[in-house]
Amino acid sequence: MRKIFWIGMILMLWAAPSAAVAENALTIYFKDGRHMTIPYRDITRIEFQSSDQAGHPGYSREISVSGSWKTDNGDIQLWQTGNQVSGAYLPQEHGEIIGTLSGNTMSGFWIEDMSGTKCPYAKNGRYYWGKLRFVFDGSRFSGQWGYCDAEPNQSWNGKR
Repeated sequence: MRKIFWIGMILMLWAAPSAAVAENALTIYFKDGRHMTIPYRDITRIEFQSSDQAGHPGYSREISVSGSWKTDNGDIQLWQTGNQVSGAYLPQEHGEIIGTLSGNTMSGFWIEDMSGTKCPYAKNGRYYWGKLRFVFDGSRFSGQWGYCDAEPNQSWNGKR
């Protein structure tokens, strides 16, 4: 999310530099209090990298999880808008997935009409739900799910 914010800020500064900054420059503020100002004319490209990806220019942590997945709990369909993910599975039980993607990890909930455990309160109007966590790695994910507010501890893995 920080990456998207900074890209937006940079684009805004580029499109209307006189309205955003005085000297047509980009200023970067560091956690330790230092800052660096660079004139726009000296910038040719900006890349964002995590420390574990140093040496891989252009590396991006943004991934797309949209599409059909074959899983050990049946087929699911996922739709992604930004970092928000929704999904559907088990049509007879109106299986629903809602989650948030951070890097390659989606955390969220599964929701059904019926399940093995009834939760004490409803989520999206239904009492059968639980937490889930999927970690995506290319065309595969490894995940876990649980009932209600319990931490996920049951396997849920898939591939495209």
